[in-house]
Amino acid sequence: MADDNFNTINYGQAEIGAFLNQVSNGEVRFDKNEALGVVAELQTLIEGVGASREEMANGESIDGFGTLPSGVELVAGFRNKATLGRDAFRQYIEAIMQVQEGVLRAANAISEADAINARRLKLSAEALPEAS
Repeated sequence: MADDNFNTINYGQAEIGAFLNQVSNGEVRFDKNEALGVVAELQTLIEGVGASREEMANGESIDGFGTLPSGVELVAGFRNKATLGRDAFRQYIEAIMQVQEGVLRAANAISEADAINARRLKLSAEALPEAS
């Protein structure tokens, strides 16, 4: 059973929400070229975190601790931590994408912001339990 303390991690959701509210109220504006530069830098961060997330997935297939109960428990524990870690990376990427979207909306780059929102929603759907 996963520890509920690790299911949702706060990556500044309140601050991101406040920023997005300021953007939607027109209180924050960016030049489009500068916004695209910021989004590109954030994309580099996403790619790095994404690579770490993929490496974390390797831990979900760990084995080799034998069939004794202690070995089975070790495998289960490592797999659980890897799953939790991969989910934490996903949440972090989603938060970065929210910032990207807000920056683009503040620059009135609506189609670019919508494209990032669609990618974020697709990533977020990975966290949903699979239907039987």
